[in-house]
Amino acid sequence: MKKIVPILLVLATLAGIATANLGERHIYDRAGANFKLLASRDPNNWWDDVNDVYTMNGLLDVVDVNATGTFDVNDVNVTGDFFLSGFTEGSVLFIGVDSNVAEDNTNFTWTDATDTLDVNGMTISGTRPIGLDLSSGTFATASIKLPAGTIQSTGDLVFQPTVDSTTAWQWLDADGGTPVLNIDTTNERVGIGIVSPETDFHIKNSAGIAQLLLQSLATSDATIRIRNGSSSKWTFGNDASNDEFIISTGSILGTPKLTILQNGKTGIGTGANAPNAPLEVKGAKPAGNVGGFQSGMLHVTGSGTAEFSNSVITGHSAYNTNTQLWYLGSTSSSNKDIAFINRQNAPMHFYTNNTSRMTIESNGDMSLFNGAERRYYDVGNSNYVGFKAPSLTANQIWVLPIADGDPGSVLTTDGFGT
Repeated sequence: MKKIVPILLVLATLAGIATANLGERHIYDRAGANFKLLASRDPNNWWDDVNDVYTMNGLLDVVDVNATGTFDVNDVNVTGDFFLSGFTEGSVLFIGVDSNVAEDNTNFTWTDATDTLDVNGMTISGTRPIGLDLSSGTFATASIKLPAGTIQSTGDLVFQPTVDSTTAWQWLDADGGTPVLNIDTTNERVGIGIVSPETDFHIKNSAGIAQLLLQSLATSDATIRIRNGSSSKWTFGNDASNDEFIISTGSILGTPKLTILQNGKTGIGTGANAPNAPLEVKGAKPAGNVGGFQSGMLHVTGSGTAEFSNSVITGHSAYNTNTQLWYLGSTSSSNKDIAFINRQNAPMHFYTNNTSRMTIESNGDMSLFNGAERRYYDVGNSNYVGFKAPSLTANQIWVLPIADGDPGSVLTTDGFGT
């Protein structure tokens, strides 16, 4: 007797459960379903007498199985080709890992040229990156929901719409509303907190203050560069060495053109990077003439021609919110009359060599002082107009020199001072 090669075949619910150990050559008949196994080792042959299906070389064909029960194949390992044919849409059942049974009701199409599987519009590639096309059919308005986790890519990850839109890509919070992020591919703009960005990068906070924070290492500058073409023209930001705000030319915070210290002092110009006053202007004197004369370091030019339109500078105090103390500028419609005006009821003093030389009182009286004597010019006084030296005796206004006067002189002397 030849050695029997065991084969286990499980058939379920054709007419109960049938299990048979089949040897080299065996015919099995159960409830009118005849199956003949021709197991002559290699190749193996299978004949279905009911459906007239013949299989050889290890290939199993199941065609038009219309039994009222189910055909159950458990734990089948296929090393060759496995074909399903003759099925109609909705006739295949799948059992997932969560034990949920669902009918496919889906068309499957494999394209050899592109090595892709199309599942009713969803394209899955075998050797190429996976693609999902949800632009038509049942999935045209579908949403993709992902569990908590991380989306990772081993290479480039590109998101590209098939049609440009002002709302092509959006990130929303849980309750929807205004997008946290909106990418406008029509105008190539990005908006944060706004659905219609008006510039290349637009930030809006409808509920409060909009802020942009640039944070670097404690020892590194935090800067923004401005360039046209490939060349950086301006750089501004925080100088990490002393926390100064600097505007400079070029791609780094090099030679400052404007410097603002932490205490508020501001320097403008080349070399004014350590201002000693609230405002310091420093740099080379302008070359040539400006306005017909040698120019100074600070120009103040009014845009109008009316009176006072070209005021050079005014001085103020914080008293009573804002009090103007003095004014320097034009006092005529021609802007040729220049005045230095004290706006308050107080004297004006003029110094040289750190010494007071002239004082104009608030009532208009003026005194001159050269360090040894004062000379008074009394304006509007009905008693006298004259000069007085401290060495003169009382009631003396002026002492004439000892010399003869010329004929016709208003004042003459007899040679003795009288």
